[in-house]
Amino acid sequence: MKMNIKKITLYVLIVGFFSANLFAGGGSIYSRYGKGDVLNYNFARQLGIGGVGISLINNFTVSTFNPAGLSGIKNTILQTGLNFSGVNIDSDNSSVIYHNTTFSGFTIAFPIQRDYGISASIGILPVTDVNYAVKSSITTNDLGNYEFSTDGKGGITKVFVGFSYQLPFEFILGATFEFFTGKIEKSALFNFDTDSGLQNSAYRLQTGHNGLGTTLGLISSDISKYFDWKSVSDFRIGLSFNYFGKLNTKNIFYARSVVEEVEVFNLVYKEYIPYRLGLGASMKLDNVWLFSSDFLYQPWGDYNIDGVKTDNLDDYYRFNVGMEYRNPKAKPGHFWEQVAYRAGLSFERSIYRFDEERIKEYAVHGGISFPVSNLTNIDFAISAGMRGTKNANLLREAFLKAALSIEFGEIWFVRHER
Repeated sequence: MKMNIKKITLYVLIVGFFSANLFAGGGSIYSRYGKGDVLNYNFARQLGIGGVGISLINNFTVSTFNPAGLSGIKNTILQTGLNFSGVNIDSDNSSVIYHNTTFSGFTIAFPIQRDYGISASIGILPVTDVNYAVKSSITTNDLGNYEFSTDGKGGITKVFVGFSYQLPFEFILGATFEFFTGKIEKSALFNFDTDSGLQNSAYRLQTGHNGLGTTLGLISSDISKYFDWKSVSDFRIGLSFNYFGKLNTKNIFYARSVVEEVEVFNLVYKEYIPYRLGLGASMKLDNVWLFSSDFLYQPWGDYNIDGVKTDNLDDYYRFNVGMEYRNPKAKPGHFWEQVAYRAGLSFERSIYRFDEERIKEYAVHGGISFPVSNLTNIDFAISAGMRGTKNANLLREAFLKAALSIEFGEIWFVRHER
């Protein structure tokens, strides 16, 4: 089939355009750029406490932020769940509501040698998410009236193995070894008026990824032991460093007419994903209240394809604060005494930029944890916030997120002293 070069060029020019007559939605419109939205939490406990976790050590959940946090694991823990998101997207003259439910991933962690804080974890977690759909009515002098629609879905997922170890002076070191994979598929469709003489066309871009990375983490000893603080305990500082390196990426571009779909080109290249640096601090007050805060930085402005940078991406910053109430003296059989409550706030300057407009996000968080047994909990969390702006013909998103997770506590792999 002979390809219409004019239509391919038109697709390339319009694929970055979102006008504003929105009739359908599949996810955040901004996720069409780069590798999509960066996911900072996968499970309900993380969402409910505002996304913090870099300096936390506990035996209730598997740490996905800092592998050093695994050292607190006392029993085998399996963690999985579902995430829900709903968004109302506004432009200057229209709005659309969409919702989506996704699998949060799966992790399992178990202690190997408790005295030395040696624990291990394995899991599969989504790292980025692409999920959008846009439909626009367009009029031009050359092409007349036509409808342009574009959508995308997919993302990058990591499979990992992690370990923790307690160093001298009770500092804790952790590391994960990660394999990245995943596919992103984007498509575009042109529907022309019948009297235009133009043929309706569709295009599809399929992108596959694979690569290796690692996360290194460090958590300090309990600093409160060096001060005469009667109410403060377990005061720790945490560091995390994520190295993504270069992903092996393969692009296949297809074009489809009323007759057939053909492969137009096939490209293989390297994508550089910038490192991510995290700093966190946490403490307990009266051994009942947990307070924590995190700061994340990732220079997405350095993202490039074979050394060539792309537009619309900028350095990423995120600041979160969170708190949790849990009664350590809760009596077995007293259900409400064993319930944990969480809340948090977060601010994010996302990876997206359009000229001088930075896409920012503000959110409030809340969560609760219900005991099922001595070792098993069901977590529920909800978050609401605002993202983006209607300035410069952009879009503002009011979102609601919810997560339901379950943490199965078991005694598998645990060695008992004789």
